[in-house]
Amino acid sequence: MLLVATDLSKSHGLRELFHGVCLSVADGDRVGFIGPNGAGKSTLLRMLAGAEEPDEGSVRTQRSAVIVYVPQRDDFPAGLTPRTAATAAAMKAASVHGDHHEAEVLGGMILGKLGFPEARMDEPVERLSGGWKKRLSIACGLCEAGGAPDLLLLTSPPTTSTWKASAGWSSSSPAAPTTSAPVPASSSRTTAPSSIAWPRAWWS
Repeated sequence: MLLVATDLSKSHGLRELFHGVCLSVADGDRVGFIGPNGAGKSTLLRMLAGAEEPDEGSVRTQRSAVIVYVPQRDDFPAGLTPRTAATAAAMKAASVHGDHHEAEVLGGMILGKLGFPEARMDEPVERLSGGWKKRLSIACGLCEAGGAPDLLLLTSPPTTSTWKASAGWSSSSPAAPTTSAPVPASSSRTTAPSSIAWPRAWWS
C-alpha cells in the first residue's frame, strides 16, 4: 500500500468535521472525496499529505514513496513565469543534482506535456487564468518530484481541460512513473474532482 489512514478524526472548535475515517491507496487506485463545501475534504487531503495533523488516528506511507501535494490556492510571486516557476521547483528534485540546465529542461518538458505552448511558458504568471495557474501548480509539484511521484494529491476542482491535460501528461511523458493512482474529491453538485490522490499505476 502506498498510503494507509486509520481512524482519522478532526474538529474545528466545537464543530466535528469527520471521525473514524479509514482508507488505503494502492498502486492503480483512483480515490475521490465527494461532499458539500466545508465537509473537510481538503483538510483530509492535507492530513494524507502530512501537511496537517489529525486530532486522532494515523497516516502511514510506504517507505521512500514520493508524494506530491498540490494545495487549493495557486499562489505565485509576481514576476515569475511558468518556466521560471517550474525550473525553481525542479531544482528541488534529487534527479537534477542541482543542475540549473537540467532543471530547466525538466520543467519545460512537464509544462509542455501539461499543454503549455512554448510562448506561454514565458508569460508572466499574473496574466494566467485560474485554469492555467492550476496547471502550473500541478507542473511545479511534478517537477519537485523529478516528474515521477508515486502519489499525486490534488485539492480544488481542476477544469475539464486541465484534468485531461494532467492525464495526457501522465500517460505520455517519458518521465511519468510506471505504477501510480489518483484520488479525487468533489462537492455534491459538481462532477469535477476537488481532492485527488493519484498513484503511479494509474498513469501507465
